[in-house]
Amino acid sequence: MLREGLDDEQTHEQRYLDVITQEGQRLSRLIQNILTFTRAPKTHLQTVDIPRLIAEIAHIFTPAFQAKGMAIAVTCPPGITLHTDRDAITQIVSNFLSNAEKYAVQGQRVDIIVQALPGNIEIAVRDYGPGIAEKEMKMIFRPFYRVKSSITEGVSGTGIGLTIASQLAQRLQGEIRVTAENPGVRFTLTLPQG
Repeated sequence: MLREGLDDEQTHEQRYLDVITQEGQRLSRLIQNILTFTRAPKTHLQTVDIPRLIAEIAHIFTPAFQAKGMAIAVTCPPGITLHTDRDAITQIVSNFLSNAEKYAVQGQRVDIIVQALPGNIEIAVRDYGPGIAEKEMKMIFRPFYRVKSSITEGVSGTGIGLTIASQLAQRLQGEIRVTAENPGVRFTLTLPQG
């Protein structure tokens, strides 16, 4: 209703509305994470248009990224569909992007790369931030574990996002891998095709 009442010249007000909307969505994701962590979510399988879903997720995160001087680049071939749980994929990819927004601001960009491989679909989120130390990479999937560094200091988080993402991936017969990049880090969700 507020958005409809604004005219095209009220760009500051529109930006404020984008931030309010984004923060509301972030709080909803946080609540959803806590609820998901405390109970086993049901899987709702359906045919999912992956390029469309990735575009929607990127669109949701764009205002918050732009507010921090970050850009999202999406690389996704057309025509990829999966019989899977749309909400689970949304939650996993949103977790990757949320982490990049929190911890990789200095990299100024994030890439979402979708690839169709023989028998699998890969959805990767790669940032250009400071990365994660090798010894921390296995630990980050443990419940309530948070990397201790100057980058994470003062950044709010529960430490359950990646744990939930990993559990959701397993429910979809998929997996999550984390790999070091130079610079940054890449989180890859691999899902079986068919």
